[in-house]
Amino acid sequence: MKRNDFCAMLAFLFCTIFSLLCEGCCAQTSNSPSMFAPIDSVMRVEVGDSISSLILNSKQIMAERILAKSDSLSVIVKKKLKDEEASIVKFLFATNEEFRDSAVVFGKFSPSIRFIFKKSKKIYCTAYVDFGLKQIALRDSGGKDIKMFGIKDNRYIKLANILFPGDDFLSFMLNQK
Repeated sequence: MKRNDFCAMLAFLFCTIFSLLCEGCCAQTSNSPSMFAPIDSVMRVEVGDSISSLILNSKQIMAERILAKSDSLSVIVKKKLKDEEASIVKFLFATNEEFRDSAVVFGKFSPSIRFIFKKSKKIYCTAYVDFGLKQIALRDSGGKDIKMFGIKDNRYIKLANILFPGDDFLSFMLNQK
């Protein structure tokens, strides 16, 4: 290989790498379209800004394994989530595309687990998860239904199984197809 060819190849390689680095480091102007939408944009549109900010900015999240009886709910296990667990719950709700799914499902809604997102003692919202109907119901602090949507995969069951290990029902539901 001749010296001139080697220098030309080295210069070309240097220019290519330099242009790639500059292109990756350039600032994005405010009028150029963003490549990524905010992670909670679907949730904000579907349930409203106040509820979505309450879920994402909650100071405390409680998870309760509940048993639905004919006329009431009884709490089997109650757990205050650690920061890592709370982050996973917030992530699941923020990235959930199923908020748009409002298909009517026939059957009795019998939640198996609920998440209570607390901002204060009086300001909170609750997510009831029914693994049988594969539905989630969001309710405000007054008990009013805000949104009901479907679950398309088993990530909520996996989360519940991690939060409440050894629960036979959750293990059974996790193994269902």
